[in-house]
Amino acid sequence: MSHPDYTTEEIVRRGRELYERELRPKVETGNKGKILVIDIETGAYEIDYDQLAAAERALAKHPDAALFAMRIGYPTMGRLGAQWKRAPASITPAPPKAQTAPAVGQHPALVEACRGARPRCTPDARGSRCR
Repeated sequence: MSHPDYTTEEIVRRGRELYERELRPKVETGNKGKILVIDIETGAYEIDYDQLAAAERALAKHPDAALFAMRIGYPTMGRLGAQWKRAPASITPAPPKAQTAPAVGQHPALVEACRGARPRCTPDARGSRCR
């Protein structure tokens, strides 16, 4: 999170120092995976599953705060991209399911053809013939 008085590197350095030195023993137990937002000037912090909610609460207390955010118990906030895993060679994919045509009663072109042949005719539920 950018701030006019600090570079991004300074915010990260100070935020990590505060976390390791003061906050880790207080917040790590029972909060793994939650977001921790630290005001690097005061040491005040907020914890939430939602980063935006935690940041808004921190900014409500100190509107001009320089904030550092991290996911508790993880080296990064999240992951970019996808992680693909290969299926074991012993598992073969299932063959695709055969496509079946809709019943006559459901296919608009066939309904119109049936009605064209007999204006009052509608296909039956089985779609095999006009009733």
